[in-house]
Amino acid sequence: MIKTVNASPLIPALKGAAISLLVSLFALFVSTFFLTESKSLELMTSVLPKVFQVISAIIGGFFAGKFSKDKSFLSGIFSGLIYSVIIAVGALINSGFELYYVLISTLIITLGSFIGSLLSREREKSGAAKRKSIMKKLRS
Repeated sequence: MIKTVNASPLIPALKGAAISLLVSLFALFVSTFFLTESKSLELMTSVLPKVFQVISAIIGGFFAGKFSKDKSFLSGIFSGLIYSVIIAVGALINSGFELYYVLISTLIITLGSFIGSLLSREREKSGAAKRKSIMKKLRS
């Protein structure tokens, strides 16, 4: 298996943002289907997209961190920023937006993506530590 090393954190960030967008679109599609079948509250229709955006950002940041070799946290931050720009452009095309909400949303999405990228590295480090301890036991 050939592993490629990305010198720039931008390529993994683009992959992470694409994954975030796909997860978000899928979650919104499924929730729209269930919300149209039931008589739900207005609160659910305003809160669910925000929750899905944060969860999608965390998942995208996780994969951006996995795709990146060295600078996983930068890939996570860039992934969140790219995803935020896509969301902001969609909001602008749809209905316009207020700058305050866009900045808060960008901050939250970028933070979620950053956390996801850190989680990808933490899991990899713990796995590497386990492999090293197993190899030590096998050698002795």
